[in-house]
Amino acid sequence: MVDLVLWGDAQRVRGLNLQPGLFVLRPGYVAFLPTQPERNLAASMALVGAGFVRVEGDAARYDLKGLWLKGPEAFDEAVAGWAVQRQTREHVELVLGEEIRGQRALVVRSDADNQLICQLRGADPAALIEGWMLGKPRFDAPQMKKVMGVITFIPALFAVICGLVAYLGDDKMAYLGVPFWGVLVVFGWGGYFYAKRRHEKNHGPDPEPASH
Repeated sequence: MVDLVLWGDAQRVRGLNLQPGLFVLRPGYVAFLPTQPERNLAASMALVGAGFVRVEGDAARYDLKGLWLKGPEAFDEAVAGWAVQRQTREHVELVLGEEIRGQRALVVRSDADNQLICQLRGADPAALIEGWMLGKPRFDAPQMKKVMGVITFIPALFAVICGLVAYLGDDKMAYLGVPFWGVLVVFGWGGYFYAKRRHEKNHGPDPEPASH
């Protein structure tokens, strides 16, 4: 059991902040190793809208495969030094996602605003997650609405700009941008409501948050 390990791509989500990296799952802990800086979703969408995207980081620098060959103790010690987040089974809830086209995700949830989304890519984590607290998938509508608001803000803004340019500048061609960007907003929110209905059909509605 102590010789079991699984690692792969992961995304750390803290509110509206995202950070790509790697997850390491061991029988006693799950760790997150960053490969890029943490970014705010709103700022990232603004950069994408402006046509500026910067990619940093390198997952290869960790050399987890080579490190594992040195033995579990050396591996655990190095991971503890690299990790910006390391949690034990007593402090998190695991949610194993449905398999879609051979892909599966494992969500490590410490609370509603802090999650680690791990891409399993066909690997079976059953032996590693034995004894961990397992939860059922949640849609988290309030958080998803915040995310969708950020994602659809840029196309909605561009639709307004196109309309103003067409109206104030008497540029009829600019009107074509209004339905184009507007359709992106409609598709975004349509996807949100479709995903919400599908989740409730498969898993039932999310439990109401506890009142204090």
